[in-house]
Amino acid sequence: ALASALTFEIFKSIDAFGTKPDVDSGGLAFGAGLLFASTEDVTELMSASGSKRATARATYSLSDVGTYWLAPRVFGTFAHGAPFRLEIVRRPAPVAASAAVADDLTRVEIVFDVDTDRARAARLAGGGGAPPARNTSCATYFDDATVEKLGGSAELALTLGVSPPACAWSDDKTLAVYFGSRASAAPGDALAFKQNVVRNKAENSFYVSGSVSITDPVRPVLPFAALSAADALGPCDGVTLDASASVGGGGRPLTYAFSVSADATDGYAVTKALDDAATAAAAANPGNPGASYPVVRLSSAELDPGVVYTFTAKVTDFVGNSATATVSVNKTMYPLPNARITGVSGIGNARVVRRADDLTVEAEAHLPSHQCAALRQDEVGDSLTFSWQLVDGPVLANSDFPSDALRDAHAKTLTSRALFIPRRTLRAGETYRWRLRTSLAINPVRFFSDSFAVIQAESSPIEAGAESGVNRHLFADAPVVLRVDPFDPDDARDATGAPYPFTVRWSCEAFVSTTYESSESNDSSESNDDATDTASSSGDITNVGTTCGDLVKGGFPSSYLEGKKEVVFPPGALAPGVTYHFGVSVSKEPLLADVRRSVSLEMRVTVLPTPTYLRVRVNETAEGSGDEKKESGALPTLRAFGPKSGAASVSERVTFRAAVSGCGARFKADDDGVARRFGFAGFDFLHANGTAVDGFEVSESHQNNATNATNATNYACLGVTWSCVEGDLSFFDAPHLAALAETPITNDALVLKPGVLTPGTRYVFRATATGGAAEGLFADVDVYANSAPRGGRLVVAPAPEETASVAALAARRAMGYGAFALRALDFADRAEDYPLTYSFFLMTFVDGVETLTPLGATQSSNALETLLPAGDNEVVVRVADNKGATSDAARATVDFTNFAPPPSPPPPPLPPPSPPPPVPPPAPSPPKPKSYELEIILGSV
Repeated sequence: ALASALTFEIFKSIDAFGTKPDVDSGGLAFGAGLLFASTEDVTELMSASGSKRATARATYSLSDVGTYWLAPRVFGTFAHGAPFRLEIVRRPAPVAASAAVADDLTRVEIVFDVDTDRARAARLAGGGGAPPARNTSCATYFDDATVEKLGGSAELALTLGVSPPACAWSDDKTLAVYFGSRASAAPGDALAFKQNVVRNKAENSFYVSGSVSITDPVRPVLPFAALSAADALGPCDGVTLDASASVGGGGRPLTYAFSVSADATDGYAVTKALDDAATAAAAANPGNPGASYPVVRLSSAELDPGVVYTFTAKVTDFVGNSATATVSVNKTMYPLPNARITGVSGIGNARVVRRADDLTVEAEAHLPSHQCAALRQDEVGDSLTFSWQLVDGPVLANSDFPSDALRDAHAKTLTSRALFIPRRTLRAGETYRWRLRTSLAINPVRFFSDSFAVIQAESSPIEAGAESGVNRHLFADAPVVLRVDPFDPDDARDATGAPYPFTVRWSCEAFVSTTYESSESNDSSESNDDATDTASSSGDITNVGTTCGDLVKGGFPSSYLEGKKEVVFPPGALAPGVTYHFGVSVSKEPLLADVRRSVSLEMRVTVLPTPTYLRVRVNETAEGSGDEKKESGALPTLRAFGPKSGAASVSERVTFRAAVSGCGARFKADDDGVARRFGFAGFDFLHANGTAVDGFEVSESHQNNATNATNATNYACLGVTWSCVEGDLSFFDAPHLAALAETPITNDALVLKPGVLTPGTRYVFRATATGGAAEGLFADVDVYANSAPRGGRLVVAPAPEETASVAALAARRAMGYGAFALRALDFADRAEDYPLTYSFFLMTFVDGVETLTPLGATQSSNALETLLPAGDNEVVVRVADNKGATSDAARATVDFTNFAPPPSPPPPPLPPPSPPPPVPPPAPSPPKPKSYELEIILGSV
């Protein structure tokens, strides 16, 4: 027969130069040692005219480029022109199509024209069977000069206590290059690739080479300027202008420029003093571009009493965008407290907070200085009092607070320097203006200063809470469960105090495989041969409609049409060979502009023909005949879910769960491979060990332990094995993934260790069903690895001493302590991850082990004044976003002995000279004696 006469073989070349094997010497003899692939099957066809033709097929997988030889034979003789030369060459290298700065300025996104291998070799470095550390070093991908532009090596960054650059793959085409704290790269600069690192995903291309130029961001986020200063000063006080809370540099230093105007003077002297102070501050704190620094100090002598000064700070990012902030300062003749709101403050500045977040508004306050002749210490006293009052915006009633305990916690802070407002207290869309009155304790009625904080409350995004998996393969005779568990962090309520309901809308779009064969014919077959059917489908996918109503047997369930949170399609409702794209939209009031109060997601379900070995035979005893008849019943189904928000912080553990339903006691495979019913009450959704998953309902089925050896032959048992199918962890084998997890990868719950996920990367984890009844089933869950705040640095400077009393300075000197101002500068994150919080520590060593001792509670302000002991000190700051992702530690070293000791306080003012003693009036002359004349007349009778 023609089919038996046709053979097809593929041979390698004799050598690396592609030399053709010598036919005469037997190099292409049938079955020679150079044989690479041979005939797999031959198809014989007959035409209408009666002639015959045959087609032979040989499949080969090439791992190397080179020359191959194709040898078709008929009856052992080469076909005409054979052997045929086949040149296998590498595909062109991926091309960096663009390298634009991201709109938030934190990174450059290099987009290639084809999918890449994500530099697999770099990810799998480490060897020895140990899982490699997360490799985000930019030195893997770029030459040394480029790494220096991006911020320098990780070793240098560690030495300086700042953030290094980082390179991570967002997807197969996009390499995100995060700037380090010391980066200088700007639009127009070139990034030069290392040789032999990145190639296409199939790893059959040339490597990327050359360079790509950085381009401007498309819609850059403008910087936000913040300027903080005391509103009122006493006659001996200077002023600190602090713009360090400004944001927008993408983790790189902003440049700062200060200016001033005054209402009762031409301002020339203070302008010069301000310029001199800014220059001196920059010189004392190198590291900012443009020789600028965010904090400037003016002494009391440089400010005139009785004048109101308006200071302006202009901040500019590295792509040239800028913003300004202003603050007014009144220099008075009175002993007023020196107080300011830290963080965002100043004219027109407002702090934006989500309703779902706790808020702490902090202030920095000092007694007025008395280190000049205008004031005495007894006029200042030794303590301050504080009082917060809401002066504008909706009044806070007791019912606005989530609980009495939180209301009491808020009330306790109304007389402190830090105001605490619990989450879910402020109304979204409203603006609140708080006044802090700081008073001298010795005379609070007369001597006080007022500082103001403006708070804008906004809604938080809701979370859909998908609990079905983003992509699943299920049997046609199994129930299909679609479930969302939406969550509103705000717990938004209407005017009566009732929570707003969630609105859920479902949609469906169907796609069918062009090679799918209907399973209707299988329904009439009594065959139990495992090989007659498979639980897989393949072929091209074609869209068959947008409603897919014709492909849902019996129509959509009422829960689908009514927008319920859980939709269950009964067994057999969805057609095998079809992939259903179920969309769900979840929304909740209040629907405000620019706030994600409506979210949409997609769940894909591919329906597989049910294997014949899982056809169900039951013995009908209740209705008479006792004959066995075939009945379709519920079969195992699987779903998986992860964090409700769809995002996970890289600095925390991440948990995924797989849930099983319809598996176990209802159907069991006997020795003949036929599943038969037997009664057993149990749980609907269960762990692999047979215990119930919290929060799921009880049903009539029970999960046997798939890992138990005694149940190994039970076709109805269902276990899972976890793997990563998208993201850099997809390159790992199972042992590597197991080493990165805290739970076995065969457990229903997969818990990944902190630090495993790469920031900015989207992952898809798959729970693949195990057990005879579940072969072919899987459920996927995706998660975005939220990056922690990055960039930034920690700076330390001596605190102004004129704000301290003579007694405080003397006490510090006696104890060997100095006062310092710590500031965390330039940390950046995605807009939706603000606000940031700051934790400051002192590094100490206990038994030779580094220990972080908190210098205070976690705070919303980026600045902290603290006392440090004499000697060498290392201070640390950790910065966290509102999702809990925490930055690497930024460090700074303080050598107290390098700072000049506190100057001696000036001597007290001399008392005024005593007035001359009064000149006594001259003594009065003694009175002259008065003379009297006495006339005596004598006479006779």
